[in-house]
Amino acid sequence: MIPKNIRSAIDGSSDLDQLQRFLDAAIRQANAEMAEHVRERIVSVTNTIDSAFERCVMALKRVRGDNRLGRLPGMVKSHGKVETIVRLVGAPSPSEAFQVLVAAGDYRHTFEHVVAVEFPDQFDLRVVENARLRLINAGVSV
Repeated sequence: MIPKNIRSAIDGSSDLDQLQRFLDAAIRQANAEMAEHVRERIVSVTNTIDSAFERCVMALKRVRGDNRLGRLPGMVKSHGKVETIVRLVGAPSPSEAFQVLVAAGDYRHTFEHVVAVEFPDQFDLRVVENARLRLINAGVSV
């Protein structure tokens, strides 16, 4: 059961940090119905390249256990999120973020996954192929 005021707060939120806190609370309370509702809300909120970018950044922070993002904020400020993804995925070697996330078994939160699996029609074919090959070389089935 989900209390009415909590359901309303979940449904009205598009803040991924807040939704993650709701999900964490649902899991701590063993409230499967609430956990599923929050997951559905996260999916509905995050079905864009911009939100996928944010999911990747949140996952990187979580896996690292800190807020270090290296040159990522500067790249986003200079080029925007989509071009930053293009530059990182198109680079000759994998980014540190890719390596950290794959090592943690969290390949679904790499920019390569965003490009090759989630939004391949939104990127140049060369970038999609580079992302796909990078995932395959890391042992991920694409």
